[in-house]
This record gives sequence, C-alpha cells and structure tokens, in this order.
Amino acid sequence: ATSTHEWLCTTRNQPLRGATLTSELTRDQFADFFLNVLRDQAHAEVAVLNRGAVQGREIFPLRGGITALNLEAALPFEDRLYVGRVKGSVLRALATSTRAGRFYLRGIVVDDGTVKINGRTVDDAAEYTVVTTGFVVDGGEGGLGDGAGELPIWGDRGPREVFRAWLEQPHTGDITALPSDPARHTRWNFRATLDGQFTLTYIAPPTDYDSPQLTRTDTTQFRFESQFR
Repeated sequence: ATSTHEWLCTTRNQPLRGATLTSELTRDQFADFFLNVLRDQAHAEVAVLNRGAVQGREIFPLRGGITALNLEAALPFEDRLYVGRVKGSVLRALATSTRAGRFYLRGIVVDDGTVKINGRTVDDAAEYTVVTTGFVVDGGEGGLGDGAGELPIWGDRGPREVFRAWLEQPHTGDITALPSDPARHTRWNFRATLDGQFTLTYIAPPTDYDSPQLTRTDTTQFRFESQFR
C-alpha cells in the first residue's frame, strides 16, 4: 500500500499540463466543465450525462489543478461517446420531464417555463447535435427519450480520455471558460419552398362557332415557383 501510494503521488497526482485552476472547482462545476469540453470537441450543441457518472465526492472541491488521479476518481466508469442529431421536441420533453434531475444537461435549460437551447427558444422541428454516453443511449435513467433515434459512436476514445487529452494541452487563464460556447455561435436557418401548378383546359366539340368571341382553343399551362431563404 505504501509503495502504491508513493507511485500514484509521483506519477498520477501532478496537475496535467493544461489543467491549472484559478479557483476552486465543485463537483457540479467539474461536471459542467467536463461537458463543455465534450461539446467543444464533438462540435455539439447539447451534452447529456447521467449524474451518477461523476463520482469521487470526497475529492471536491478541487484546488490548484486537475490531476490524472482526479479524473480517474471523478470519472471511474469506462464508456464510449455518441454524437448525433436529435429533434428539438425530444430534447424539450427531456428537459421538462420528471427525470431531468437525474442528468447533467449542458446547452439546454428551462427558463421561466420556456425551453431554450444555447439561449434560443427550442425549435421542435429542428435537429440539434447532441453528445452523450453509451449508458444514456442504452436507456440509462430513461435515456434521451422516445423519438431520439440511434446515435452513432463518435471517435475511438472514451469520455475520460477525451477530457484528459484536452487537459494535457497547454492552457492559460481560467481554463473552465476556454471551451467553445455554442451560445456565442451564429445560427444559420435555411428554408426552401417549391410550388407547382398544372392547368388543362379542354373544350368539348363543337368548337367551330361563327362568332369569334365564342371561339376557344384547348390550353395547357405549367407554373413553378421556388423560394430559398
């Protein structure tokens, strides 16, 4: 036990190169920071993680820096990352459900009864990129909910490994504010419409009236209108 303790302190308990903290980090703040990094790396708008995935309550709050040993204590479970498109209606249902408290949700909040994704009111018909874990995809704590569909596996590293790789890169300043925030991104909405019309006028015999005002011919008309915004 003594030799193992010394080995861990020597090899695993030094702050990672880009993991210096400017202030204390509570367990919930750690989880938010972790999910922000996952969103940044996966280019996702929303991150979903079951609260039970973050352990090690005895190590919080973290001070000075984040070590490899901290990561293994706080994120002890092996898993895979999944990234895919999920409809706004599904995310709205998750955020307003009674089981929402079982998850850490980043990028989606309920503000005075209004569900917002990165500061904008959720569009039920739109699709948002979501990053989550295999535990959630497989239905853990109820999963993302009905209609979420199948999300593909993203990358070849687990959540903890992706987080550690980010923390091993040199960073300065408040590292918790460095991951890209989708709320600051420009959102592009494209709409396209196509309208078509077919008109056929058939004049039944007889058509050979003496008066030119009564003379009519068969006609065929096509009309198409398109709009792109």
